[in-house]
Amino acid sequence: MQGSTMDGYAKNTYFFDARKALDEALKRKRVRTSHPDIDALQVCYYDGEVLPDAPENCINVPVGNLYTYLLTTRNRLPEDLNFEGKEFSDDVKVQLARAIVEVLEAVYRDRAVLQQQLSDEARNLKPDFGRGLRFFLSASRQTAVMRHVSKNIADTLAKLGYDVCFSIEENEMEQLSALHHLQRYLDFKPNVTININHMNNAHLHENVYNFVWFQDPMPVLLGTEPISLRKRDYVYHLVEHIKVLLDNKHIPSHYQPFCINTDLYHPRPEIVRENKIVFIGSSYRDRLSGDPRDEAVLHDLKRLLEDGNITDEEVAMIASRHGSTTEFVHLLIGYLLRDYLVLELCRCNTPYAIELYGWGWDAYPEFKPFYKGMLSYGEEISKIYNSAALAFVPAQHVIQQRTLEAAASGAIPLVYDYRNASESEPEEVAEGVIYFRTLGELRQILNRPVPNDKHPEKLVYRHTYEGFVETIIRTVQQGLAHS
Repeated sequence: MQGSTMDGYAKNTYFFDARKALDEALKRKRVRTSHPDIDALQVCYYDGEVLPDAPENCINVPVGNLYTYLLTTRNRLPEDLNFEGKEFSDDVKVQLARAIVEVLEAVYRDRAVLQQQLSDEARNLKPDFGRGLRFFLSASRQTAVMRHVSKNIADTLAKLGYDVCFSIEENEMEQLSALHHLQRYLDFKPNVTININHMNNAHLHENVYNFVWFQDPMPVLLGTEPISLRKRDYVYHLVEHIKVLLDNKHIPSHYQPFCINTDLYHPRPEIVRENKIVFIGSSYRDRLSGDPRDEAVLHDLKRLLEDGNITDEEVAMIASRHGSTTEFVHLLIGYLLRDYLVLELCRCNTPYAIELYGWGWDAYPEFKPFYKGMLSYGEEISKIYNSAALAFVPAQHVIQQRTLEAAASGAIPLVYDYRNASESEPEEVAEGVIYFRTLGELRQILNRPVPNDKHPEKLVYRHTYEGFVETIIRTVQQGLAHS
């Protein structure tokens, strides 16, 4: 068996020879995760005696203890076997491989049983409000945005003096499942839970308050299965499109715009602001399925973009014309406003320097002169915005995470004008961003000096985590007062 994949990534491996495991672990190889631009550290398990001074990713699990260890470990499970260094016959190798496959099958089966037991236990755990509010949030390291939103909420609550449990992987070797989160939940005994993009209410006692903030069109919203809503579930939507999906599920919701962590994103006077425009974000080229309809739909959408006329009515007509759904067309609009407009930005003859950051842009030869690599969440992103006059943030929504990150860091957001004719906007949005609706308008803006009548900092005041957290606390307190 091989311990690596065709693309150069390794696999989490069980070694029968401890020295081979140590040699591999010391190479600090990377493994793929479920997210395309998030990888992790390879875990090397080994049989036999404990090696002294082995690195943290070289873990001793004697083969006889494999089931017991794997049943509850937070670390990722082995995906491959390595027999190097052992004089096993082919028959013995086959027998060992079969035995370990059976162990893994038993682990997955028994984890599901244990998870159901813990879920039942949690459902019967009546919350105690006598000790004050206790907040539980869970997230996965294998998400690009949701984990940061959850952590910002958790940090805000902690700063206000509340007891908070934030359940997430603690290192690059871990991969938590619902089983692990349930264990933390039962140990912590919360009375309020907060979730991003997931209801996570099946295991909750009826008296536990649950706040859910949908930021994306998740499968549970797009599918046909009904959503179970408890009396103490409170649901929020990020944008109007999510509200419509929730309405279709008969789920009442409240508007909650993006929030910004001003401890991370803020001006830094020591960084010189240059005459440049930056784009930070991932490519959406993976939204192209290869279906011939993709090109046909994109052709119609490009025409609408040229005319500055992408409306809900036009989207519905395109979906009908090509035998598709409006959800599919919206996915391609996301690609159009991301990859296609970034390409048009780079083609512009402009005095502004252009810089691109994020996953996937290195796959385009056209972007090679502009691509500067990947950035870490938080200060690293803010510092790039600190150094730029303009931030290019075209999307289907004006107020999005990158808009606020740029504005809080002092760069003026240059945004695609996706507003409907009847749609009003808060004054601080108009004062804080530069709109464009057509490629012609974009080219004109990029050949004018930076406007001095824009105040991006005004965008920040209405979009803080403190405001959202205060809404949650107030809702719970009012509910308890009337219960």
